Amino acid sequence: MADRGRDDGHPARGDRGGQWSLDGLGIGIDALRTAGGLILLEIGFNMLGNDSSHARTPNEVASSRERGSIAVVPMALPTLAGPSAMSVALVAAHAHPDVAGRLGVSGAAVVVGLICGAVFSAADPLSRLLGHAGMGVVTRVMGMVLGAIGVGMLATGLKALFPGLVG
Repeated sequence: MADRGRDDGHPARGDRGGQWSLDGLGIGIDALRTAGGLILLEIGFNMLGNDSSHARTPNEVASSRERGSIAVVPMALPTLAGPSAMSVALVAAHAHPDVAGRLGVSGAAVVVGLICGAVFSAADPLSRLLGHAGMGVVTRVMGMVLGAIGVGMLATGLKALFPGLVG
């Protein structure tokens, strides 16, 4: 049976890069899980209010106006590959330290990437089909889902960080 990790919150021997980076920064997996949950929760709240300010800062908007169109990647990419996505990936890798688990997590990441590519490809026709009001509804529903995932990550991280909270 594979070594699933040590009792001190660190993964099994096979993890080289991710845990080494976190250890170097003095960040535990539960702190990362908690922070990732907070970030997802904030993005979810913004989506519930149909507020897209989380996607780009005022400085980024001003800079893009000055330079014209220099877009290389879709606007949603920073959210897809931002801090919360990285924390989810690191938490998943921590939960599955053996080779089979890592292959499963990697496979899931590839599937999510393919789904995102398909959704991005269909975004324009889907947006026209749903209209402004329909897109607002979808944004709010997905904000609720994202918020629920964030609350789950936050609760799990806080329970591990503060065991006295669990009654």
